Amino acid sequence: MIAKEHYLLYLDMTSGELTRLRVTSIQELMEGIKEYPLHSTGLIHSPKIIVDILESLVGVVYVDTNLSVDATWEVVKNLLQPLVIPENLNLNPVTRFNEMCQKIGIKPEYKDLWDDRKEIEIYVDEKLIGIGNNKNKKTIAKNKVAAQAYENLAKQLAIENGSFVSEL
Repeated sequence: MIAKEHYLLYLDMTSGELTRLRVTSIQELMEGIKEYPLHSTGLIHSPKIIVDILESLVGVVYVDTNLSVDATWEVVKNLLQPLVIPENLNLNPVTRFNEMCQKIGIKPEYKDLWDDRKEIEIYVDEKLIGIGNNKNKKTIAKNKVAAQAYENLAKQLAIENGSFVSEL
């Protein structure tokens, strides 16, 4: 069903691009899981298991709707809104955060504390908006801090503007 929706929306994409889009859509659905350290590195990179979980959920809904593909899609598509679009496919947290900052015209300040505390901090207007750490890999700390800073800045902008800024 997800593949069908993507296929109908993006007729010019290859099957490989559509597959990446489907996997990323499902990862977005599971975004809340990142709050819990399920992986020894602190970041979750398990699209296969996430896909399996979602496919199981779809199967249950399909059976509950007396094998109606249309009724199942009505339930499932609400879980996946907004679907990931090609423009934000494969953006790592650092790229996503930096693009948001450029879009709204702010310059974040990165403070590299890796050597002292295995930590990286991000400030905007001298206000701390993210801390990322990992005892083994600096790249993971960078991804963590960028993801946290992105969420915090998006929430701050939503509060200031009185609405959610979905295009960030």
